[in-house]
Amino acid sequence: MRHAPGHRRPRRTRRDARAGLRRGPIWIAGLLAVLAAAGPARAFDIGPHFDVTRDALAAEGFGEAPIQIAQVTNRFVDLYEDAKKSPFSGHSDVATIIAGGALLGREHWDANVVKSADRSHFDSTEGGFPSTAAISAEWQRLQRNTGRIAREARDRNDPQMLDAIIGMSIHQVQDFYAHTNWLEPAGESARRGPGWEAQGWGRTPTWFDIPAPVRDAEDVYSAGSTGRLRKHGAWNSDGNTSLRFFMAKDWPGRPLYTEAHMAAYFASRQWVQALRAYVADDAFWNRAMSFSNAPGSLKHDVKGSVNISFASGHWQGQGEACDPKSIPNTLSCGPSSGPGGNLLDLRAATKDFFSNQKSRYRTMFERLIVPMAAPNSTDPVFPVPSSQPMQAQTRFVKLQITRIAQVDDLDTPGSADLFARAKIAGQSYLSADIHNHDSFAFKLPNYPFTWLKALPKTATFGTPVESITVRIRTGSARGGGTDDDVYLRINDHQRFALDKRLYDDFERNDDDTYSVPIDDAVSKGLRVGDIQYLQIEKARDGLAGAWRLGDVTVTVNGARVSRDLRIDRWLSGANRTWRSPTFVPTAPTGAGVPVFLQLWELDAAIRGDNDHTDTNAYDRRRDNALAYQPDTTLAGGFAGASRLNGRLGDGDRAKFNYLITTVNPVVSRITPKPPPPPGPTPLPDLVIQDLNYMNYTIKNIGQAASGPFSVSRTGATPGTINFPGLAAGATLTQPSVANPCGGFVHTAVVDSTSQVAESNEMNNSVTLQPAIC
Repeated sequence: MRHAPGHRRPRRTRRDARAGLRRGPIWIAGLLAVLAAAGPARAFDIGPHFDVTRDALAAEGFGEAPIQIAQVTNRFVDLYEDAKKSPFSGHSDVATIIAGGALLGREHWDANVVKSADRSHFDSTEGGFPSTAAISAEWQRLQRNTGRIAREARDRNDPQMLDAIIGMSIHQVQDFYAHTNWLEPAGESARRGPGWEAQGWGRTPTWFDIPAPVRDAEDVYSAGSTGRLRKHGAWNSDGNTSLRFFMAKDWPGRPLYTEAHMAAYFASRQWVQALRAYVADDAFWNRAMSFSNAPGSLKHDVKGSVNISFASGHWQGQGEACDPKSIPNTLSCGPSSGPGGNLLDLRAATKDFFSNQKSRYRTMFERLIVPMAAPNSTDPVFPVPSSQPMQAQTRFVKLQITRIAQVDDLDTPGSADLFARAKIAGQSYLSADIHNHDSFAFKLPNYPFTWLKALPKTATFGTPVESITVRIRTGSARGGGTDDDVYLRINDHQRFALDKRLYDDFERNDDDTYSVPIDDAVSKGLRVGDIQYLQIEKARDGLAGAWRLGDVTVTVNGARVSRDLRIDRWLSGANRTWRSPTFVPTAPTGAGVPVFLQLWELDAAIRGDNDHTDTNAYDRRRDNALAYQPDTTLAGGFAGASRLNGRLGDGDRAKFNYLITTVNPVVSRITPKPPPPPGPTPLPDLVIQDLNYMNYTIKNIGQAASGPFSVSRTGATPGTINFPGLAAGATLTQPSVANPCGGFVHTAVVDSTSQVAESNEMNNSVTLQPAIC
């Protein structure tokens, strides 16, 4: 099979743009630097919010569109809070407007919306929450308002409104663990935390896991509160070695981030479970979980949320965007800057997001955020269950990329923008961008790309496919070679081309081993069990016609799964396929967690034409997959290479090191006090309160309502009358006319047919003696 030389796409765009920026006026660089702080100043970085929200809602049964609605409305809390830093908000200064290209098209956000978004944090700028009592009151305010709006969504039959309020409310739920001293150990008096683990309450208890009397006895406060020493802090405060002066635990490089992430995950699920019980309409709740008919603007909201945060350096830490190599430090880089983000991409991402009309979900956010943040509410506080049983059944897989490097980048040395993508058990993750570095070792205050995925301890998975190779010998018969395309098919839906670059494949007597190009399939979760058969297929006959297939050997994940020698069959015409008779399909499963890893070089995030680097040792492969066994430590590395000598469009070679570990929650050692034994079941007690010749009165003197009962009369007016029931304490008078001079004994019996279980069954009848006339 003959091929023309491979074509490499010209490398351009951001490189050229950056060169232009170096040549441009310094004042343009300075204005662009204003946008470096356009990301959120408070809260978890956006990446952790996105990841925790997806992880928690997926575990609770939510589908893709509801999860995305919750993610973007969660993100809008920070977007609107930072109105002064957003060039299109109508609240920023002239420099920010010019830097962001927002002279036209500003939106002029309502001041109440901006104030309400600011209030929807546990480190609010309104003096914060300096005491346990203030924090307790804030939790109650959030419960009251969220519960009211969730029920309003139910009453309106608006599942998207419910998804939105879930996303908005869990933003603040999640932030509590990143921006208070709740998870901190006890220390010096001015900087101590409750030290829950030392007290036996576990390492990551949520607010609702600790009994109120125990909480109230501790000193809990939020970052930046009036009268408190510690502030929120930047991405690199205290050198990322302690929490001495600054409290934030909002990205993986900060101390106690892992604990904050875990607690936020449990708290999010706990909150959603409590809301579901409070809404009390499972049919409506299920519609909100499975809603799928979202408008296209939802994708735009997701894209904008990711791109702005990614380019500003606020996706997952590593510092705010600056460019010390091309812009003087005094104009572009300050104490909060670092290798994360990119100024040019930030400007483009901001303009791209605000170029569209306001989406349905931003409009909904603006409508809901004011009542959600209302300071005074008299609605009920809904109960929230403990997360400790959930914590005992969960563990987290922690994936880190500890070093990254280009190998054969053809661009300007030191100019690469590297970032990673990963999947853990099917959930997708994105790293921060490391700007203008061909290699990076994440020395402090930077920190490895880090992701956490929650999994049930009993979870099992199909074994992922990591590699497939095929060894094929073409027969020695005269004319046995072919120039036609040859494929390996593994099931009725997936087949892969076998090919090598600049090489004449499948000629007579050839004996070659091919790397099967399975990256896309592996990214989508290809498992060993998906390989249902092994079939070699030849394309329709070309000029050379038939092909003589000799031998075939296939390996999966390095293990041979079939070997067929001396096949010696012609593939041509209507018989162009051969299926291995020695392959036996299997579907192995186990605790091994599928992990998928990619390394990319950023070229233009908005257009999406980034360079997909090659970090796989085989030809025709760029990405890597593995199965991680929980509760072990797995360290290693991947590097792009040309094993099997057939590089075909693999991209620039790169390499990275990784570390995978397991984090198990430390749960409470304190056994909750059992609830008091229930008292006796309240029962009704029906009596005839009054009986005379004109009527009789029935009363329920018991503690519960009765069901249906009957009253029987004897004497002058015999008979039975049925009654539907009687509430506790209620009376009922029934007319009954009798002749008092008839000489009869009159008797009335309530519950005469024993339909009602009563607290006293001995007081049901009354007798009236005949009168003396």
